Amino acid sequence: MIFSPLDHYDLKEYHRLTKGMEVEFLSLPSSFIHHCEQIVFGNEYKDLSYFCFHLYTDTFYREHYERLSQAMEYAYNEIDRTQFKNLANNLANLLIFLREPMVRENDDEYKTENLQYWRDMVKDDELLMSKKEFRKYVLK
Repeated sequence: MIFSPLDHYDLKEYHRLTKGMEVEFLSLPSSFIHHCEQIVFGNEYKDLSYFCFHLYTDTFYREHYERLSQAMEYAYNEIDRTQFKNLANNLANLLIFLREPMVRENDDEYKTENLQYWRDMVKDDELLMSKKEFRKYVLK
């Protein structure tokens, strides 16, 4: 993936396309939204795919996560790709992350890798272990 920094015009277009969405996605963890925006702004965040897997496979977050994916796809489709090349590229990168859990839903190797990542994270963190949505990784 190539991450491209956004200029003033790209940022203005991104804010125009996503105006009002902050309220719509309050149910998703703010840290996750922040990481997604970092991808859009042109910064790499290597562990985002693990968070995408977690939210996609979570019974509470899945619907909200899928709505976010659809909203980002809508934003991507609305962009003039010649005028806002960097923004289009970075949104495409984000969509790759967001759609990966759905595309690889039947990939056992992918599931195993993600489960191991979360198992390692949770077993070493009492705060995560105390949260219901993370306990499932150490109970399996």
